[in-house]
Amino acid sequence: KQMDVQPGVKDYLLFLGSNLYFMPKVVAHRVAGKIPVVRGIADKLLIHQINELLVGYGHAEYTTDPSKYKDTGKQDHHGMNAKA
Repeated sequence: KQMDVQPGVKDYLLFLGSNLYFMPKVVAHRVAGKIPVVRGIADKLLIHQINELLVGYGHAEYTTDPSKYKDTGKQDHHGMNAKA
């Protein structure tokens, strides 16, 4: 609201749709985590899915050219000059 962004019907429908897809998976994994015999299998499946996603995402490609930005003289949150 402070940034003058108002969610619309489409935003709420996307939120609802994603929750209908993800929440059963989250609940199922939490339940499986409470069953000792199933816990290890559920964890291995989840780790396998995460690893496949990470492989699918590939490596980060940094395309920012720092020479195109002027030095403002401001420091970042570590107290360092923003332009290194």
